[in-house]
Amino acid sequence: MENAPAVLEPEAPELTGEIAEKRTTLVDQMAAIQEITTDAEAEHATRLIQQSKGVCKAIEDWFAPLVEAAHKAHKNLTTRRADSKADVESESGRLQRELNAFLTRKREAQEAERRRQEAEAQAQREAEAAAERERLEAERLAEAKRLEDEAARLEAEAQQARMDSAVADLNPQTEGETEVADEAARLEAEAQQAREAATAKLAEAIEVPTPKAPVIPMAAPVKPSTLGPSVKGTAVREVWKYEITDAKAIPREFLKVDEPAIAAYVKARKGEAEIAGVRVYSELETAIRK
Repeated sequence: MENAPAVLEPEAPELTGEIAEKRTTLVDQMAAIQEITTDAEAEHATRLIQQSKGVCKAIEDWFAPLVEAAHKAHKNLTTRRADSKADVESESGRLQRELNAFLTRKREAQEAERRRQEAEAQAQREAEAAAERERLEAERLAEAKRLEDEAARLEAEAQQARMDSAVADLNPQTEGETEVADEAARLEAEAQQAREAATAKLAEAIEVPTPKAPVIPMAAPVKPSTLGPSVKGTAVREVWKYEITDAKAIPREFLKVDEPAIAAYVKARKGEAEIAGVRVYSELETAIRK
């Protein structure tokens, strides 16, 4: 990079002559008055203030050509500086806005993909939980059916035993009729137990709760620092901004009082000005001309 041109800083001239003497004398005279307690002191202070107006005007006139020349040189240099870098800053700003837009789109795409994968994984877990519920329900229904069949078989055997017992009652010469009756009673009791067990198992199958799918915490959002180009001196940060969509809905603490408008209203209405939350009052000020 080329070195900047050598520049000799001009020295600011010191105020000299009669104006400088008047300035020093006037400042000493005004500094000697620390408090005004009489009309005579007030008149003297007023005359000093009037003199100060003339001295200040003379000082301004003395420096005016120097200040004008300096302003003109400053304006010329700043204009040349601005013109020299205008196209560079314009294209650089445009390119950086495009880069920011690209990184924002890139993050949005990655966030959308992350949410899609999480939704897909959660749906898979819920489907697995539903399949497990169906499996448990099928097992209980199958067990209930087995118990129901077992109860039917025992009832059939008990029915046969009762028939055999009835036949034995009709034939006094048949031996073991008591044993037949006991067997029938035993089979009937077992059949009743099997039917009750089948009913309970069927109720379990109907009321089987759906296993809850485990909820896996969401993955951390994409870090802005991972999105930028790997160029030394480059960093990507997240900047929060806002857009006003309904000015009337903005809370009071975010609104600014329009003090210039209040000042203009009070100046125009004077003592008749009335504004809620504002105290209107007057003060005396001096206007002294040279």
